[in-house]
Amino acid sequence: MSFTILTAVYNAGPYLRQCLDSVIAQGRQDVQHICIDDCSTDNSWQILQEYAARFSHIVVMQTPRNSGQAVARNLGLSQASGDFILMLDADDYLASDALSVMHRAATTLPDADALLVKLILTHPDGQQEVYPQVKNNEGWDGLTACRLALAHNIHGVYALRRELHYQWPYDTSLRTYSDDTTSYLHLLHSRRVVPTEAVYFYRQHAQSATHQTGAARLDFVRANTLLRKKLEEENVDKTTLGIAENYIWRTYVGVVREIWAQRGCFTPDEQKEMRQTLQTHYQQIRFSRLPFTTLRRPAYWPVWPFCIFLFWQKSLCRLSRQPSA
Repeated sequence: MSFTILTAVYNAGPYLRQCLDSVIAQGRQDVQHICIDDCSTDNSWQILQEYAARFSHIVVMQTPRNSGQAVARNLGLSQASGDFILMLDADDYLASDALSVMHRAATTLPDADALLVKLILTHPDGQQEVYPQVKNNEGWDGLTACRLALAHNIHGVYALRRELHYQWPYDTSLRTYSDDTTSYLHLLHSRRVVPTEAVYFYRQHAQSATHQTGAARLDFVRANTLLRKKLEEENVDKTTLGIAENYIWRTYVGVVREIWAQRGCFTPDEQKEMRQTLQTHYQQIRFSRLPFTTLRRPAYWPVWPFCIFLFWQKSLCRLSRQPSA
């Protein structure tokens, strides 16, 4: 059983060596590490070339133009040869025995198609915390795992069988967040999804793509609309669609409030574009799928029409920032 690790790289110079060294530290001969530079403007490409010259398991590639993580990952997939493929972000790193732990799990449960890592959130001040997720040593079938991921009861960092990656490559319609949509499809179509003790250190910092704020967060809303469409195309059951809609609605409200809180940073034209984008996606929400527990919470009230909803969220945002008596 072999592994391919794919690392999409964009201006990751301060973290890249630790990422590369953590794969070297696995000490295994069955590892291929494909690194795809997405036209970095720092010294990332030079670092990759340096390591590739020293270590034969490292394969380096470059995108023809800066295109985003999903495009870079798909380019790397075209050269992947491992039985399992793990996405390792350029600013993250692995414990030295991570692949050995996953190898044992896959050997013990040969029908496992997705091997979840143990995610350790690493903060700039050095503090670390384990991402909380439900436990089940035997794992779950694909549908159950997809539901758990939509409810944030498990995360979406895993090693996946190569065949599933080829069947469902990463969606490239958005620069950010669309890869999350593909991850749900990977879990959905897995025979078994198994949590492992393979430690993956997930670095938390403001420069990462998924921690961007402002207009960039609109891609989160667009990606969730894409997720709904994909799940409907897969003909998943009503329960799963309801869990997905609850996730989509709650994150939508969060993005609305984030953008409102930062409104002073945008030009009038940008504000207009944001309102139009949010209104368009608001109109696609399937309110009939939302559970009563969500509908009864004032912060999540889906007031209609959109202008009233936006005013309601602005009011709640103001109230939340008022000091208590």
